[in-house]
Amino acid sequence: LVVDDGWASAVDWPARRAAMDALVDRAERDQRPVRILSTARQTADEPIAISRLMRAGEAKALIRTMAPRPWPVNRLATLKALENLSIVGSAHVAWISNGQGEEVAEGPEGGTGRNDADALASRLQSLGSVQVFTPAANGAGKMILAPQAASGALAVPVLRAGAGGAEKIWLRALAGDGRLVTREEIHFKDGASRAMARLALPGEQRNVVTRLEIEDQTTAGATFLLDERWRRRPVGLASGEASEIEQPLLSSLYYLERALKPFSEVRRATIVELLKREI
Repeated sequence: LVVDDGWASAVDWPARRAAMDALVDRAERDQRPVRILSTARQTADEPIAISRLMRAGEAKALIRTMAPRPWPVNRLATLKALENLSIVGSAHVAWISNGQGEEVAEGPEGGTGRNDADALASRLQSLGSVQVFTPAANGAGKMILAPQAASGALAVPVLRAGAGGAEKIWLRALAGDGRLVTREEIHFKDGASRAMARLALPGEQRNVVTRLEIEDQTTAGATFLLDERWRRRPVGLASGEASEIEQPLLSSLYYLERALKPFSEVRRATIVELLKREI
């Protein structure tokens, strides 16, 4: 029993667990022992390893303790765990797949990719018959990638497992107290696995956002936490020099403003005007 239990599996974990229970029940009727191989690390330092041969009852007990991990599966490490596996006769292999051919880079072995998924499938086929369970269309995981500053807004890339039909989801931006700051619609085109959201927020609103999340998704991949790197703090610049208007290049604030603009929201005004807003 090969189980993709990375972050993407949290979307429909109860259905995956039910499939695992049904497979173990079948093994019990056929009087077959069971091995279980999780494709995500149990802890950050623990290597992926296949279980010993177990009776069906032991396998059921182990399945009850399994839960989705908040990081990707690792196909390369899974292949490594299968290197020295020897089976007398043939096995029936059931792969509870997350539906993703490629994953985000993870761990000292590096990332995994579409070729690694193919390599894992080939290795499983060498053990005997293979049965693959893939999630339903609404059970495919989605992941928020790191936002990028773009023309005063936040451009937020979102990935989905596979490249199905057209799909619409909602991205929520939340403040530290859980208050909804804004909600943006995201459209996946037919056959596309990547879409982009654009959050155009005034400086004050953008700076209170601490969390981005995909609506109705509870996986680790569907949440992104924002820190100081994604904020543009307002900076007020005031100078009493009369030459600023006629010769701006000679202004004492010219180069200071240029240095601050990529990282801050620069406001030029008198001290009285600047102090009317938060800076």
